[in-house]
Amino acid sequence: MKTEGEVYFVIKTENRGIDIEIFNEYLSIAPTTFSRMLTKGNSPKCTSWIYSSGKLINADYSLETEKLISKLIDHQKEFIYLQKFYPEFHFSLQIVIFLGTDSPALNFNLNILNFLNNINAEIDCDIYNSLAK
Repeated sequence: MKTEGEVYFVIKTENRGIDIEIFNEYLSIAPTTFSRMLTKGNSPKCTSWIYSSGKLINADYSLETEKLISKLIDHQKEFIYLQKFYPEFHFSLQIVIFLGTDSPALNFNLNILNFLNNINAEIDCDIYNSLAK
């Protein structure tokens, strides 16, 4: 069974007045996904600007995280500036892994940690056991 997952950086807010134009005003990088709060009835629960690795199969999550951060690091000042004007925005690096028979690597080097610290972001790892089904 394959180990599958995704690595992505997300900016979330529960401010109902926020739309993609706000992000476009401050960021020169486009999201891979954008969803506006409550556009499907009661969901999504928040507005999310997402920059993703895409779906991964049997990946080295340490390497995929490095690749993602290397694309975002050039925009560090933009993220800081955005958060200055919208302090309610929540920044997070998300790693989602559905374990199969492959055991993925997961490590956060100093470059990753420094970037996340500089933009006041946290790390959230969700690891699920696909074999338990």
